[in-house]
Amino acid sequence: MNIFLLRHGETDWNQAGRLQGHMDIPLNQNGRLQISHAAQILADLYPDIDLVITSPLTRARSAFERIIVSFADKDNILVAAHGAILYAMVTAITDGQIAYGGEKVKFEPGSLHLIRYITERLRY
Repeated sequence: MNIFLLRHGETDWNQAGRLQGHMDIPLNQNGRLQISHAAQILADLYPDIDLVITSPLTRARSAFERIIVSFADKDNILVAAHGAILYAMVTAITDGQIAYGGEKVKFEPGSLHLIRYITERLRY
C-alpha cells in the first residue's frame, strides 16, 4: 500500500506566517501552481489512486490506523490535509520516531510525501 501525504498549497496567510486553524482561506496563485504540480506528479507516476481522503483537523490524529484497517485492499491512497494533520499522522504511525514538527520531515505547502506499507511494516 502506498499512502501519499499532500499538504494543501500556499495561501496568503501561509505566506504571512498566520495560523489558519479552521478558517477556509483560499489558495493563492502560487498554491494553485503547487497543487497542479503535485497532481501532475501523481498522474505521471501513480495514475491509479484508489482513494482520496481529506480530513478535518480534529479527526486526523488516528487516521493512519483506520486507513490501513479500513482500506487494506487499496493500493494507492492520497491523504490531502493541513500540515498539522500530516505531522500528527507521521508521528503516530512511526510511534514517535519521527516527532511532530521535528527536523526529519517538512510538510511545505503543496509538498507530496510517500509512505509505503509493506507486509505489516512501514517504510518512510
